[in-house]
Amino acid sequence: VISTAHPKLRYAPERVRLSARKVPADMTAGSLLTGYARLLQPTGPVRPDSYDFSFDSYFSGIGASGFFLGNPKTIASEDAPPSARLASTIEKARESIANHIRGQVGGPEGEIAAALIVGVRAGIPDEINEAMRRTGIYHVISISGLHMALVAGTIMLLLRGAFALFPDFASRRPVKKYAAAAALVSIAAYLVFSGIVVAAERSFIMLAVMLVAVLFDRAALTMRNLAISAIAVILVSPHEVVGPSFQMSFAATAALVGAYAGWADYRADRTTTPPPKRSFLRFTSRKLAMGMGGLAMTSIIAGSATALFAIWHFQRVSPLSLVANLAVMPIVSVVMFLGVASALTMPFGLDWPFL
Repeated sequence: VISTAHPKLRYAPERVRLSARKVPADMTAGSLLTGYARLLQPTGPVRPDSYDFSFDSYFSGIGASGFFLGNPKTIASEDAPPSARLASTIEKARESIANHIRGQVGGPEGEIAAALIVGVRAGIPDEINEAMRRTGIYHVISISGLHMALVAGTIMLLLRGAFALFPDFASRRPVKKYAAAAALVSIAAYLVFSGIVVAAERSFIMLAVMLVAVLFDRAALTMRNLAISAIAVILVSPHEVVGPSFQMSFAATAALVGAYAGWADYRADRTTTPPPKRSFLRFTSRKLAMGMGGLAMTSIIAGSATALFAIWHFQRVSPLSLVANLAVMPIVSVVMFLGVASALTMPFGLDWPFL
């Protein structure tokens, strides 16, 4: 809110959420609007112990909600503060990238691709959203730890592969740290262009702690780093502790870190014998089975750790989530790899092979 009049509010809210029957045709992200509006205080829970809209509005800086009494009009934006101009520039860039992706892919697939790359989910059809919720794979299109990890992993994989082409340089320099630093910058850019939503912000902090640990020659996936990430998130957004996003993500991550740490200790203590010689077909099938088994265990562990939170917050459980995640996750990994490649080549107009 830049200013108010008729009446002029002494304590005007910083942000408001308004609806309108018709918006100006020339309105874009960051445009300034003027008009008469009815402002109401943020509503509370619809029924006892249900979702409290005013709680989220308070921590989002939204002081009122309501509707325009007439059609709003756009005005010159020279008076907008620098922070609003920066946010407008970023939002316009997001919309431009999303429109480019929609033009290249088209249809619901293009909307899902835009959601994966820049976090624009408004165009996904309702039936697809509901189908993903029922099967427990809606997290695929919500920018969170999965996407951040895939982006960071893709950048590190590409850079370490590129450094490996120069053995002399790679043997003398800490190329792993270089790749980790580049991955840190990449996920920071991904955070900005995905809209800086709460889940992405929390995931960025978690991954940033782990990548910084790599820079200082520390183990990345440890309970200590997870605790540091939780403390950092609490310092930045303390209200997230009571939300499902914080609880489910940290519960799943803690369960996975603990389970795989236990598995690593078990394998280290077990007496190993030289593996027998296998044919290429048996070797490939064994690796494929191990990969599918790892995905299955990941889904079981994460699903078990978050099931109670999902039941409590959303009053629903997805019995097909294990099968759906097993089918979807390998595809999502490939899609995110192509998405990162398309984002890197998009400024040069060479993204068409990846979309």
